[in-house]
Amino acid sequence: MTRTIHTAPEVAELLGTEQLARMRGPDRPARVQCWKCGVRIDAAEDVAVSVLRVVDPAAKPGVGTVSAAVQTHPACLPSLVLEVTPAQLARIQAAARPPADEGQDHDDEADLDLLATIAGSAERPYPLLLLSYRSDVTVERPAGDRVDLLTSTYLSAGWHPVTTLAEPPGPAPAGHRVLFHHELPDHDAPGVLAVIGSHGVDTTAAVTPQELWRPLARAYGWTVVVHGTNYLADGPEGLERAVRSGLLVGGRVPVDLDGPGNDEAVRR
Repeated sequence: MTRTIHTAPEVAELLGTEQLARMRGPDRPARVQCWKCGVRIDAAEDVAVSVLRVVDPAAKPGVGTVSAAVQTHPACLPSLVLEVTPAQLARIQAAARPPADEGQDHDDEADLDLLATIAGSAERPYPLLLLSYRSDVTVERPAGDRVDLLTSTYLSAGWHPVTTLAEPPGPAPAGHRVLFHHELPDHDAPGVLAVIGSHGVDTTAAVTPQELWRPLARAYGWTVVVHGTNYLADGPEGLERAVRSGLLVGGRVPVDLDGPGNDEAVRR
């Protein structure tokens, strides 16, 4: 069965055609968590999509309003544009802690999709780590335009716009690195990958890399890390569309490989 996604006209207008298409795409997670009550919404259950606008009374004039798309049981919250203060948001999030759900698999509730692959040309491939966050968070500017909060935040921190995958972007800001731990020597052996920022571990996830990713990362000593929102949900087409639309940021990040088989020569 396929769920019905309810969107009020004002919500659809704010989210836009592309974001709504991503939310309704066949590769979206089968189960999502209700933002209001915290209980999981299964694949056969309907979902209401709302736009949550966090309005800070203490914000300086001209500062954009942060907004996010949230999913709920229709009975918990119908599709609408909801304005809350930061204090009200904190109380709602504290109340939405889900009940104990022992023995169930929560892998499909991860907050991002991660892919370790390669890009570039046949003559000069390079290792590429794609991070696709599932939370759509934007800033509504006073002038009326909406800016992807994730992209603008990373750009302001010194990451680079990704306008092509034919060549790697410049170095990421200092203080970032990637650690990949694996138990088997095979180049496509699964493992645990951590993206570490200047303030500690930003992301940790299990991943099975493309066969050449680890040898190339060892040869170069870095991998390109790309950040964006929901662009992997539609596969390669979603990635290409995000690059063309300027929705991705990235940079070269030093990489440490922890496991057997990393002393072998790279076969190019």
